[in-house]
Formats: sequence, C-alpha cells, structure tokens
Amino acid sequence: MSAEDLAAACADLGMPIPRSTLADLENGRRASISVAEWLAIAAALDVPPVMLLCPVGTAETAEVLPGAEAPAVPGGAVGRR
Repeated sequence: MSAEDLAAACADLGMPIPRSTLADLENGRRASISVAEWLAIAAALDVPPVMLLCPVGTAETAEVLPGAEAPAVPGGAVGRR
C-alpha cells in the first residue's frame, strides 16, 4: 500500500492523516504519533495495533526504547513465562 493509499484509507475511517505526515513518520522526521493516528493506521492496514509497536513473530528483535532492542516474543508466548 502506498502512502497515498494509506492516507486515503485513514480518511475513509474518519481520521485524515496527510500523506506527508505518513512520510515523515516513516522516515523518522516526526518522532511521535497520537493514539488516534496509531489506531487509524492499524485499521487502515488491517493489522492489530500492537503489530505496529512490536512486530511479534515478524522479526528477531524489536526496538523497545530509542536505541535499545530486545528479542521479539513469539506470539504464542505472550503473557507466559
């Protein structure tokens, strides 16, 4: 999905997010995102919102804090120790 398609999908969901804002997020020129934007982007991409925060099962590690990575938790192990 292109940034233009994602912007249109977010607008269709009632949360307009300009393509330029999406590009700034993708390229790190914008350091934060509102919860409403996060939820709209997840809905537009048809993924659970948590997948945008921590790519469980899609990567070996995830950035948990700026510059700090940790092993990604396998999906079946969430909440288990």
